[in-house]
Amino acid sequence: MALGIGPLQPYVNAKLGDIFVAPALGGPAAKLVDDGYYPAWSWDGRQVAFTSPREGQWHIWVIPSEGGTPKRLTQGPDFDYQPAWSPDGKWIAYGSGRLASGAFSLKVVAAVGGQPATLTKDFGYVTRPAWAADGASIFFSGERNGILNVWRIPSSPAAAPAEPVRVTLGQGQDSSLSASRDGKRLAFATGRNEPNVWELTLATGALRAVTSGAGASDFPELSPDGRTLILQSRRSGNPAVWSVDLQGRFLSQLTASQSSEPSAHWSPDGKQIAYLRGGGRLVLQSIGSMSVRDTGIGDVSMLAWSPDGKTIAIGHLANHAEIGLYSLAEQKLKVIVALERDCDNPTWSPDGKRIAFQTQRGEIRDLWVVPSEGGTPTQLTKGSEDSHPAWSPRDPDQIVFLRDHKRLGLLSVSTGKLRFPPGYSEGSFILDYPSWSPDGTRVYFSVARKSADIYVLEGF
Repeated sequence: MALGIGPLQPYVNAKLGDIFVAPALGGPAAKLVDDGYYPAWSWDGRQVAFTSPREGQWHIWVIPSEGGTPKRLTQGPDFDYQPAWSPDGKWIAYGSGRLASGAFSLKVVAAVGGQPATLTKDFGYVTRPAWAADGASIFFSGERNGILNVWRIPSSPAAAPAEPVRVTLGQGQDSSLSASRDGKRLAFATGRNEPNVWELTLATGALRAVTSGAGASDFPELSPDGRTLILQSRRSGNPAVWSVDLQGRFLSQLTASQSSEPSAHWSPDGKQIAYLRGGGRLVLQSIGSMSVRDTGIGDVSMLAWSPDGKTIAIGHLANHAEIGLYSLAEQKLKVIVALERDCDNPTWSPDGKRIAFQTQRGEIRDLWVVPSEGGTPTQLTKGSEDSHPAWSPRDPDQIVFLRDHKRLGLLSVSTGKLRFPPGYSEGSFILDYPSWSPDGTRVYFSVARKSADIYVLEGF
């Protein structure tokens, strides 16, 4: 699994999950399966479908409800999630896609196994399918132009891909569908989880919101001159890189809109940005120009410029789980870390001699460090959910990171000591993408605060 689930993060849980079965009227619960998510009963109650990363990739599995050996239904490199069983027990619908490219679709597979059929196209992502009572159609949440609405599509693979019909028309995020057994009502939640950028001043602990409102502003990074932030936003519909001043005023759209997250970073001289296009391709673009230089390196998850601007470290290469270095002068890629686990989110020490990164085995992420010339990696944290390291540009001993996507942490590289500065604590939220100001006094990060209301729709 890639070390992050991109736009699905607010809608898909993917860590520290086991599945239990308990009596409906109360009583002790029994564990059915380890490392499983989103259980779905077959309508006769004899089987449970679920999502799991066992065997190294997220697929759909089925297990008898009384316990037994799980059976894998889906194959291949796609991220398969949130199964839903058809009323006749013959089919399972689920979401599926490539995390690097941000291309997702609704699929169905026979409950006994076989080749899946793709039912939809042209959606940024889909979540939570729910079958109509007659089994002839499937409801699902589908994202287009930054809006997540409820849609309906014929369930027959022979009709795929058919044109779906939009069921809801609101501007919120409509998800978590449940169709009534009589087929007359549909329940769903309308959520709000747009991220916005915040600033933490380390010396005082002061927190300040930089952006607010709609537009999904995240992945912030301050320019080398300390005057302008770049961030990714859906203000134009799909994700693009924008420039923003320190008061949160949007200045200009720097890149073309695209279906996947660009994850852009300033070059050390502030003259260009590196970011990811469809399929996770690493590209370069000068500030003030829309011309793009394609490096030819694909399936990249995250990236980081070296302090001298001559090299870009990249994480999660195709068919591997590695940290690599791309030389801008030689236009060549060199792998420096290849552990038996996912490696991602590289970040350089101020002198360019070391690279910190995160790893993942199972559902735990740890922080590591390796010489930038290659060598034996050293583990920095262990046993907690630690991710998204960012090395201080001024202090060679300090790395900021995320714990559980709920707290910002500061790590001493030399001693391993941790401290946690004042955090954001308003309601249900997710922290993401920390980065430093060039002078090392402030940290910028995104906060996605979640809230929702439940609606029931009739007569659709």
